[in-house]
Amino acid sequence: MIGHRIVILGGSSPHTPAFFAALASGADPIFDEIVLVGRRADSVEPVGLFCRSVAQDLDLPTRVTWETDVARAAEGADCVLNMIRVGGVEAEVRDRRNLALSGIVAHAAGYPEAMRHIPPTLDAAQKIEVIAPEAVFVNFANPVSLLCEAVAMTSSLTCIGICHHAFAMQRDFASVLGVQAEQVQVEYYGFNHLGWVTNVRVDGHSQMERLLSALVEQRNKQYNYQVIEPFGLIPIAHAFSLYRQG
Repeated sequence: MIGHRIVILGGSSPHTPAFFAALASGADPIFDEIVLVGRRADSVEPVGLFCRSVAQDLDLPTRVTWETDVARAAEGADCVLNMIRVGGVEAEVRDRRNLALSGIVAHAAGYPEAMRHIPPTLDAAQKIEVIAPEAVFVNFANPVSLLCEAVAMTSSLTCIGICHHAFAMQRDFASVLGVQAEQVQVEYYGFNHLGWVTNVRVDGHSQMERLLSALVEQRNKQYNYQVIEPFGLIPIAHAFSLYRQG
């Protein structure tokens, strides 16, 4: 159904054009306008122009605009996608390095990242709550659970947290098993970045034993082969540092 407006916070990110490619690969587009929000006009405008070109090349019937003011962007919004990344990749790398040196266990340098991302996320959420109280706030920024909790505690917005990792696991396991990703179904228990894969099916049939054996044989560090054997389960990649033998 055409006639909806989505606002993307952190829209000046170089990853933003991938959102348009994802829209083109899905069902019929549901947004007739996508508004990119960035802190600086000189950063968001070039990304906006490129995304507009991408949308045209992909034949998306979507108007692409950009803004530096969250309140103006939120007018008439049906959905707000939070993709902010304060400090960029450099800040994330610095956080991970500092945590590694300190011996503290955390995913994606979670605590320093939360300190950077919670204030601007809440600032945006409070403005959106006033301008577009019915808008759905979809959080794609890390740390997902802390940001969602903060938005839920301080606003009346409907807030949903999402992560791409489930799709990455599907592709990874398909590669190990030598099948197409579309054939693979992953059964997962847990929340956000802390959970376990309990079964993997190919065309409806469990291939868990075969997958476990392959990951152990390959000494697959991404899925922590050391704990796969005793548990018979697969911890997701983000939880790697939380589970150790000995």
